[in-house]
Amino acid sequence: MPSVGSIIDGVVGSAESVSKFAPDRFRAQFMVGFGYASANRFTVELPSLRGMKTPSGETVDDPTSSEDRNMLCTAVNMPGRELQTLERNLGIENRKIASGVSFAPVQMTFYLTNTYSMRNYFGSWMKACVDHNPRGAMYAGYQDNYAKQVKVRQYTKNARKVARIKLIDAFPISVGSIELNNQLQTQVAEITVALAY
Repeated sequence: MPSVGSIIDGVVGSAESVSKFAPDRFRAQFMVGFGYASANRFTVELPSLRGMKTPSGETVDDPTSSEDRNMLCTAVNMPGRELQTLERNLGIENRKIASGVSFAPVQMTFYLTNTYSMRNYFGSWMKACVDHNPRGAMYAGYQDNYAKQVKVRQYTKNARKVARIKLIDAFPISVGSIELNNQLQTQVAEITVALAY
């Protein structure tokens, strides 16, 4: 016959396991964290290219405004970080040890207007990084000229800042292709850009 102590321990243990998966505890996590984070409430602050020079000496034109660049951005990923590791042999055991940090490029997606404003914006920015003259000679610019600051902010439903990231010395390393197809006429063309920082 089980003892009273073992019966009480069993009841308490089952009560704890039930409470671990209780919906109220799940909802409480969001209450403590001021609600769930909305992925669709963000702003992007891209730099003006006015005054930027190409390596061949031309001045870059930038007809876009900060508000235009922010409104046309449909998606951006918050940057992550990854530890670089080396293999170290200890006897017969292989062990990884940390050796540094790397940051993956930040991907941004933009709607395209019929003036291709965002494609031209990033094309001009890339031209300030690397340019060529009519004879085909390539020139690389100074990083101080083309590396700029980019800010990404995420907000709550009631416009409170949740997170903000500042990308220092950012510049575009790739501008994606534009897909043309015979889908719905209301579908808007988009362009994806990768920024190193």
